[in-house]
Amino acid sequence: MESQPHGRPEEPAVVPRRPELTEAQKQQVFRAAGRRVAATVRREPPEPMDKVLGDVAGRSLLGAFVSLKRGGKLRSCCGCLGDSIPLSDAVAHAAVRAAKDDPRFPPIGGDELAELDMEVWLLWNLEPVPGEGADRAAGFEIGKHGLQVSRGTARGLLLPAVAVEHGLDAEGFLRQVCLKARLAADAWLDRDTVLMRFEGFSIRGRLDPRPEEHDAEPESSAGEDAGA
Repeated sequence: MESQPHGRPEEPAVVPRRPELTEAQKQQVFRAAGRRVAATVRREPPEPMDKVLGDVAGRSLLGAFVSLKRGGKLRSCCGCLGDSIPLSDAVAHAAVRAAKDDPRFPPIGGDELAELDMEVWLLWNLEPVPGEGADRAAGFEIGKHGLQVSRGTARGLLLPAVAVEHGLDAEGFLRQVCLKARLAADAWLDRDTVLMRFEGFSIRGRLDPRPEEHDAEPESSAGEDAGA
């Protein structure tokens, strides 16, 4: 561990909590993500996120995901979770990856942009699921928490509303996140499997790649899919 200089005690880490955004600020975030997706698809120079997001750009998060759907079916979902990161960087990273880097799908095409629904997920409060073995199933709340599981090089994540949308109970949610990581369905019972919970909410609507004055107003919600 790196030592601290004498007389300068280590400052406590700032743990990002739920970002308190007005409806107008949520719309700013949604528009910024949509325009970054469109710019990436079209290979256009992106607008600076700080310019689009204004005062909310520097808010601290533990991650963000952008989920794109076409005709109600998942088309892409990518993001990041785990380190304190400015909201602008988290949303930009998620938007770029969702546009071209989801390994399960081909990159988004320009002719698809007007047909996509988008959800922008803002995430916080990553912490270990308490308990061991079967007791872990009581260590999180369906609809409130998403799950991240890892063991060795295997890793999987599901956003909070996956359990709700698919009618999963706690053990079902645990099994699905293990399968997402390509682990055995009961790997969550093992002490060597790292199991984390986190919270998040989504801002959702139709992705509109036209100029700002034409942007559709999104809806805000409290949970959803990380590529279930």
